Amino acid sequence: MEVSRDEQSFNYQISDVDDTYELPAYETNFTNTTGAFQEFAQIYYDGTNLKIANTSLDILESGNYVIDSEGQIPKQNYVSDELIYDYYFIYTVSASGQKELWLVYYELDLGEKTVKGPVKTDDVILLALEDEPESPKREMLENYQKLYEIVNTLPSI
Repeated sequence: MEVSRDEQSFNYQISDVDDTYELPAYETNFTNTTGAFQEFAQIYYDGTNLKIANTSLDILESGNYVIDSEGQIPKQNYVSDELIYDYYFIYTVSASGQKELWLVYYELDLGEKTVKGPVKTDDVILLALEDEPESPKREMLENYQKLYEIVNTLPSI
């Protein structure tokens, strides 16, 4: 599965210690190039609150699918040169039964006032967690780790 940036769907409202401004936010285009899914769920999880947008499918064939991120920015009053992350998770079950949990994120550079992404990654990124200092990126990775540990126990997936 590959991800790419689709249309701009809304704006992030950013308040840092110096100013209030907007950055563009984008829909994410998913391209499934191999096989088919019998489950595809978008998950928002901040370490405490969990929201699942489950897609009811017989079989989702190869093709393109667009998801509009609602935004999961963890706090307000940023430092003006900080990197922050808008992220969510994608849980898939292939037609053959293989389960995967993906982290999809956009990186917002408040110093440059740019938005990079989307980036899709799997659990290998968790290896970077132990070297990551306290930051919004560390918070995102910790939430991914927590969800990764419990995703197969969730009753609504």
